[in-house]
Amino acid sequence: MKTVAIIPAAGSGARMGATMKKQFLLLGGKPLLAHTALNVASCKQIDAIILVAPGDELDNCQSEIVEKYKIDKVILVIEGGLTRNESVSIGFDNLPGGTDYVLVHDGARPFVTERMVNDVIALSQKYGAATVAIRVVDTLKKVKEGIIQSSMSRDDVVRIQTPQCFRRDVLQHGLATASRAGLVNTDESSIVERLGLDVHIAEGSETNIKITTYDDLKIAEALLGMYS
Repeated sequence: MKTVAIIPAAGSGARMGATMKKQFLLLGGKPLLAHTALNVASCKQIDAIILVAPGDELDNCQSEIVEKYKIDKVILVIEGGLTRNESVSIGFDNLPGGTDYVLVHDGARPFVTERMVNDVIALSQKYGAATVAIRVVDTLKKVKEGIIQSSMSRDDVVRIQTPQCFRRDVLQHGLATASRAGLVNTDESSIVERLGLDVHIAEGSETNIKITTYDDLKIAEALLGMYS
């Protein structure tokens, strides 16, 4: 069975306030997106990768990431849309023939592991849809206008991460439904969930962080030092 990874990395990185888009910021001397793509490409069950990048960075992505780091599994670098939904849909529309399963992984999560990828692929092959997630350890409160209203149980709450994997027809249905309804989602499990389908959970990791701020980048540098 053929599994293709879509890596959406078309965001502006506005929350970092950087002059350079965050996916091209250096982490240990290497672009953040290169770390992510290399780790996904190293997974044996991934047959091909589609990188979805900003339109003005396509050449840079091809030369400074795909070619420079010899990521042969990348079969296409393509311009993304204005939203995540649009970017993933563009990647989906360009899947190669014979694709059975689609794995989606944030370009800004450089510490994805083969274990995570294998786990969500296995669950999606069995059930149709899967994501990694981690348990919540902090106390949760409902807040209104800066004032605590009530406490929430942590027992049935998780923090969703990527990678997420779906049978091709399941993700296709979810993306089409979200597009028709004008829905904007921060991940693909949300749109599949809205179809009334079960999304099964594999164990994520506290180290599988998403780089959103400069503080995240500092944490990532520390993690990289630990791994190396």
